Amino acid sequence: KLEKMREEWIANISHDLKTPLSSIRGYMELMLDAEEQLTPEERNKFSKIIMEKSDYMEILLEDLKLTQKLKNDLIPLNKGEVNIVELLREVVINILNDPKNEDARILFEPHCESVTMAVDSILMQRALTNILCNAIIHNPKDTTIWVRVMDKNGVGIVIEDNGRGIRRDDMENLFDRYYRGTNTDESCEGSGLGLAISKQIIEAHGGEIKLESEMGEGTRVEIMFG
Repeated sequence: KLEKMREEWIANISHDLKTPLSSIRGYMELMLDAEEQLTPEERNKFSKIIMEKSDYMEILLEDLKLTQKLKNDLIPLNKGEVNIVELLREVVINILNDPKNEDARILFEPHCESVTMAVDSILMQRALTNILCNAIIHNPKDTTIWVRVMDKNGVGIVIEDNGRGIRRDDMENLFDRYYRGTNTDESCEGSGLGLAISKQIIEAHGGEIKLESEMGEGTRVEIMFG
């Protein structure tokens, strides 16, 4: 089973590297073809596409490097006392301020105004951003996402949506492998490693992450710190 997962992981990453690489090669060949008389506007358009595809490949490679460092405990945690409510509020605001997410509907509902714990704020923001962005990317535009913070028997964060849900086949080892899912298309953004990175960061802080989902009803992610 582990060997099959490894082969699938490598195949998915190879596919996601080859797809933008093919686009880059195609547009470069078009631009270099002496027989093609491109207008300045067309050249600018093709150049922009090449840059976007290159940026995507760089993100994927950086995420690969990060997940391997986290896996092997090669990243020291720069912990400091942080108000988790404010940190999560900032994550939500940053996501909503991104023009790509102008249609996103995120409701921030903290059950308290201050919950302090020692975390690496940069890494924790990365983990929570990955989970929220995953909820946006893999759901219809009219999906509502609720974000809650609780301070009861430890610190708890709940990210819940009323979207399309996740197939049971996709839920298996969801946080442990390269995930693109079957509920989205080739145009979705992200490296596919976001959830694995989130789980590694949360566990490095002594936390636990759980996921529940029903097709057609939505998904609920619970993060608990003891």
